Amino acid sequence: MALKKRPADLQFLKEKITTYQRLLRRVTPGPWFEYRGLIWSEPREAQPVASVRHEDLYDGKKSGDSKECIANSDYIAALDPKDFQEFILQVDSLVKKLDQQHEISTSA
Repeated sequence: MALKKRPADLQFLKEKITTYQRLLRRVTPGPWFEYRGLIWSEPREAQPVASVRHEDLYDGKKSGDSKECIANSDYIAALDPKDFQEFILQVDSLVKKLDQQHEISTSA
């Protein structure tokens, strides 16, 4: 089943941009990388930024590196603060353009 295209909810995007920018100001700077279930930051290699559980999430038994844990580690590391900040700036720019176009079309 294909997803229906819907117009961007500009208010939702504006709120998320504001939230993410606020959160990004407080995080450990990147780049981040994954090593053995821990997410590390350079140049602050002495302490991990996050930990991903490498155990069965349902019964607590150690099960090694599950596919889910590895995927979680990759995902968290990919959300490097510097890259994510750039992404947010790009989205913010697009939202402002859409907002201007919306204002022009509703005032005409």
